[in-house]
Amino acid sequence: RPSRPGSDRSPVFTHLALSLCLAAGAAAPRNVVLFIADGAGFLHYEAARLLAHKVTTWSAIGDIQGCYDELAMLIERLGFDPARDTLWFCGDLVNRGGQSLEVLRLVKSLNERTVVTLGNHDLSLLAVSVRSEQDQAKINPELRAILFAPDRDELLGWLRQRPLLHVDRSLDCMLVHAGLAPSWDIARAESVAR
Repeated sequence: RPSRPGSDRSPVFTHLALSLCLAAGAAAPRNVVLFIADGAGFLHYEAARLLAHKVTTWSAIGDIQGCYDELAMLIERLGFDPARDTLWFCGDLVNRGGQSLEVLRLVKSLNERTVVTLGNHDLSLLAVSVRSEQDQAKINPELRAILFAPDRDELLGWLRQRPLLHVDRSLDCMLVHAGLAPSWDIARAESVAR
């Protein structure tokens, strides 16, 4: 789990350290910034660290977990330009932040300029979505807001079509939530994800 501002640990990425896996032996492209978030406080902290960097091609963001206000702020501060930039979302769009419905709507609206992989919280939402309405009413209010939203079917259908991983061979990168088994290579991961 990444450390939070003010904690006694240095800010290292551990929870999603393998979220962006470079292919074996590949050098990181110079125009890549990796942003990994875990909740609102960490999102603010890491957003501030990224402001000094010029993002020219794509940014990877993970664990938004329903933090819409912080995500909107980050996108604005990154100077996201849909004509030139692509946002990669590394799973866990929903849960905990209080605004998961708004996050799904925003990310879906950027559809052509995004790559989205599923995380465990997204998969959990999809699993709950096929249960009875009575069972769905028992889950936390944040996910209930999605399950009973007027655009529920459109949002869940879109989310259901997101992959478990994304490979960009032109960048020699793979995007996956929480990493891979150490014994797997990209080919193995791709075959399992199908």
